[in-house]
Amino acid sequence: MSTETTTFKTPAGDIEIPKGPLLGLDQSPMPPEQRTWGMRTSILSGIGMGIALPIFLINALAITLGLNFQQALGFSALGSGIMGLLWVLNGHFGLKFSLPYTVQLRSVFGYGVGTHIITVLRSIFALIFYGICSWFCAMATDQILSFVSTGWVGWLTPWGRLFVLFLIYTGVQYLIVYKGYTPTKWIMTVGSPAMVIIMAIAIGWIYQVQGTLGPVFTDPQYTAGGSVAQCGAFLAMVMGAICAMWVNMSDITRVVKDRKPAFIGFSVGLAIGYVVSAAFAITAGSVNMLLGYGYEWNIILWMGHYPVMWFAVLMLVLVVLATLTTNPLWNLFACATTVCNFSPRKISWRKSCGIVSLVSLLTFPWFFLSGAGAVYYNLLVTFGGILGPVAAIMMLDWWWIRKQKVHLADYYKDGGIFHYWKGGINWFAIIAVVVALGSIQINPGYAPFIATPVGAGVFALLIKFVGPRSAVIRRASTATGPVV
Repeated sequence: MSTETTTFKTPAGDIEIPKGPLLGLDQSPMPPEQRTWGMRTSILSGIGMGIALPIFLINALAITLGLNFQQALGFSALGSGIMGLLWVLNGHFGLKFSLPYTVQLRSVFGYGVGTHIITVLRSIFALIFYGICSWFCAMATDQILSFVSTGWVGWLTPWGRLFVLFLIYTGVQYLIVYKGYTPTKWIMTVGSPAMVIIMAIAIGWIYQVQGTLGPVFTDPQYTAGGSVAQCGAFLAMVMGAICAMWVNMSDITRVVKDRKPAFIGFSVGLAIGYVVSAAFAITAGSVNMLLGYGYEWNIILWMGHYPVMWFAVLMLVLVVLATLTTNPLWNLFACATTVCNFSPRKISWRKSCGIVSLVSLLTFPWFFLSGAGAVYYNLLVTFGGILGPVAAIMMLDWWWIRKQKVHLADYYKDGGIFHYWKGGINWFAIIAVVVALGSIQINPGYAPFIATPVGAGVFALLIKFVGPRSAVIRRASTATGPVV
């Protein structure tokens, strides 16, 4: 009995995929006319994802950890540059077949429970940081509007104003994701250079007014530099923050035209964005020290000392753009793809976006912003230790086991080779992740550096020495048809 198939055009050629419960419109290859991201868009997207309110906080913490300005910029560039390259290496699957990461996971963790476990973990991280980013944006907007208009302050309680702004930003970001990649591309193309220009104008104007940018650049206490351990802790935080996108990079590379803009554009753009973000955040903290607030990156504190309307408007535009260029692409796309994958034939992209927008209201981000610096450090390092091994195992599967050659139909066959064990789960990959999580206890502050190689190493050992004795693993390692 023959299986009914559908032909899809992919960057690797025309491929027939069997119809069934694992195939849905949003879990299938992206049409050629939608793969429009070239070098410029890729670079600007990388820059945009490196400039965000939480990223300001991450980079500002470099001085708190003991690094000087030069060290902070250097390790921001190093960490983001490495992760940018790892991003596109794991996103090569999406680049080749124009498919999302939920399909890529099927050959690694099994197309059933295994994939759902990983996508839910990724979505939990995404929702937490989506809520934090949006609440940050709401707080900054509230303070700027309070400066711009006295009428804004009186119409609701402070918490009520924040929640209203949070709802507004949730609605705007939902519409961006709902419309897909086109508005995201436009926001990145316009917003990324605009943010860089605004930050340069702000710092230049403050220097002109003050004649200095504060003690971080002049006081020996801050210019001496940090130890190897302090630099390592900061590097772990930088890389931990980017580990999440490492997992689902195929969600972005699937709309890129070809290999060159993907590999060069995203890695270079991300490093540029991170360094610019670090320079601005640290300078903001130094200026706030000069103004008597102590070292804190919060640019809204400037409003009390620079009561100039055009300056307030610029800061508001920066805050909004820093949220819209990061949150939808980095966080909401992963969540929407996850929901679609639970029932590819029944849950459309639009339904998925609606579900995600409702769930995102339950993230309660204000709880995470109590003692924001310490909370952020712990969250980033912990999630880096959780998702780093997942991404490393995905890369081993694609580059070592599959060697970038697969029979794409295998990813859609219900009961096929990627079913693995009962429930659709690859226990080799799950065991490797669990062992990696246990290894975090060796030194929680360096979780990404410890857990990632441990997870990859355990998975490789299981495949190499136990896999040949397992009929399930041998079966899953051999394509059932012509490979591309």
